[in-house]
Amino acid sequence: MDIFSHGLWTAAAYKTIELRQKKHFKIWWAVFFSLAPDLFSFGILFTTRLITLRLFQPEFIDDKGLHPELVPQYVHILYNWTHSFVIFGAVFGLVWLFLKRSFWELGAWGFHIASDIFTHTDAFFPTPFLWPFFDYRASIISWANPNFLIPNYILLVSIYCIFFFIIKKRKDVVKLNHESR
Repeated sequence: MDIFSHGLWTAAAYKTIELRQKKHFKIWWAVFFSLAPDLFSFGILFTTRLITLRLFQPEFIDDKGLHPELVPQYVHILYNWTHSFVIFGAVFGLVWLFLKRSFWELGAWGFHIASDIFTHTDAFFPTPFLWPFFDYRASIISWANPNFLIPNYILLVSIYCIFFFIIKKRKDVVKLNHESR
């Protein structure tokens, strides 16, 4: 999934849980953890290319498409680490042991991995969700495919419109309740 969708879906999911279960989350932390797998793998490449003024001269893209084999090896290594349920589970467990409580916002990292399994193909960085134990990677649909991308953003816009109206309506009801006292 693209990085913007990761953040938007995570914020929507955590806000939905807040509204339905009356729990409070640090949603910005959840959004950070949903972006982290891509930031810690591709973000380093993006930053180095920005600093060296080669951002728009990627050697791994040409008129025939993307060539993941030409992406620097460190990106592939970091991608394996950041897109593995095994690594996520270990980190989640260690954080739980250290804090002596769950840090549910970290679960957004797992949500990122789960959504990437279904929205990446063999053509460009399929998700190594069982790494380092197994190298199985699903190839379902690319998040860049218009058949996925357009409905994805239509759904996101719809959800955020609903949130806007629900929250606005709740604020209006609370305001009316305070005024009637």
